[in-house]
Amino acid sequence: MLIRENRPTMNFLDAYRSHYGCHEDVVIRCLEPIKGSQPHTLCLQLASHRADFRHFDMAVADAPFHASRNNQFVIHFGSERTWYGRARPVYHRETGPVHKIEISLKTGAEHAADGDPLPSRYTVKITPRIELEVAPPENWSHPEPTEADRRFARSRWGKSLRGAKTDYQKASALARILCHELWPRSGRPKMKYDSPFGMYRNMMAGRSQGFCVQFNMIFVHACRCFGLIARNMHIERPVRYGAQDWIFLAGMHCTSELFDRDRNRWVFMDIRFHCLGAYLGEEGPLSTGELHLLISQPHWHDRLRFQVYDMDKRIEQRLPMRDCPRPDLHFYSGWNTVFQIGYE
Repeated sequence: MLIRENRPTMNFLDAYRSHYGCHEDVVIRCLEPIKGSQPHTLCLQLASHRADFRHFDMAVADAPFHASRNNQFVIHFGSERTWYGRARPVYHRETGPVHKIEISLKTGAEHAADGDPLPSRYTVKITPRIELEVAPPENWSHPEPTEADRRFARSRWGKSLRGAKTDYQKASALARILCHELWPRSGRPKMKYDSPFGMYRNMMAGRSQGFCVQFNMIFVHACRCFGLIARNMHIERPVRYGAQDWIFLAGMHCTSELFDRDRNRWVFMDIRFHCLGAYLGEEGPLSTGELHLLISQPHWHDRLRFQVYDMDKRIEQRLPMRDCPRPDLHFYSGWNTVFQIGYE
């Protein structure tokens, strides 16, 4: 969390974006002062998430573009207090838009002369706007399955996924299959923690049972075996984490999310709740973070819809929240609810 003058701040870079980053054409990888012999020196480094990215063409003021080796500007302020630059991404077959950069500086000494006891302040304006880089979706999809796990998944579920083309279609097909396989074996586990497919084998053999943790960890691991980006999330509502005792409201839950590369966004899915997605009216599918924000505010409840798989009829239905077969959707609500992302 950023702190200014002992005042707490809230921003969605920390609370949301750092956990829900997507694939982006251009981002800011580094923006920080350089400490050394020259005062008032700033480093600005850009990056791209596109697979066909090659480099940035960069220029200072009106100078010609040149291909940059490290995709960064090192900006030293002397007597001039405003610096201008330009950058454009170069891809395999095309170039992207030119980003115009203007950076102004007001030093601590200049603030003091105006009667303000403030440190030096850099103001960076980039047009079109660029956001700070956060962890790409692949960083949340770990650990990688073993080759033995991939072979097992292909032999077990590969035929059922043959007609699926998109990430979401593949994940939905897996979710429907696993609902039928796991729900008859629902119950408190009889064995200690195991690998996801170890849990699956024990459940299928009747040696153990499973609930939300087993359901969704098996689902996420199966998704990864087919090259999908997926992650688990552990949900709890803590009042206190103490050295001697913890206090929680309600219980705990484990759910999952898929990163849909076609939509370039994370998608909430929870096979323990038969849910293949959540919507606000017809807008969606929502991420778990978006669902949590909306379900925690009662005035949105009438518009929330859930893509529910009916195991008896073997069909999907988009149902209003009040008609969902699982009434315990309250796990996703509550302003003190925390989500442990990447839970394994």
